Amino acid sequence: MNHIKQKHIFKYWILNMLLFGTISLFSQIDGDTVNSTSKNDTCFVSFKEIETDCLCVLPNSYIILSSDSQLKNWIRQNSSNPSCKDYYPDIDINNEVIIGISVRSGGCSSPKVEISVYKVDSLKKLDCKVNIKRRGGCAALYYKIVWIKFKKPPGGYSINVIDSRKRNKLIRIKSCQEY
Repeated sequence: MNHIKQKHIFKYWILNMLLFGTISLFSQIDGDTVNSTSKNDTCFVSFKEIETDCLCVLPNSYIILSSDSQLKNWIRQNSSNPSCKDYYPDIDINNEVIIGISVRSGGCSSPKVEISVYKVDSLKKLDCKVNIKRRGGCAALYYKIVWIKFKKPPGGYSINVIDSRKRNKLIRIKSCQEY
């Protein structure tokens, strides 16, 4: 392992120690996380990816849907495909939340999107961290939409989407007509 890579790993380890008070290993493979907890009040939340072409999200944005009316309105107002008007994802909206995330990135193929969701009880929040990895040095621009679902947090908790990039941060939207 070269010296620069070792420094990067060490910086990540230190940052992780400061944020979580313990070493936590992310075990993520294409959208599924494994439940694990740290010594403090932060725990990772398992989620599943939803495969759909009927739900849009604008580039570099996200949407959080947590009620039946929000979901039905989103589908009705933002689906251009007539066959999607009666679409309803495999979700129990009374007990689950869905988040749609659309990223864009340069590269030679669609970006790799790594997501981790964790709950911080002392702050009454649930954070969805999005890490976007460019694939190759090509000049092409690619878009990728990812929908995930997970168990609703307890009442009074906020849900935040955190983009790991320093530029081109994701913005929260209310409809696909906002641009």
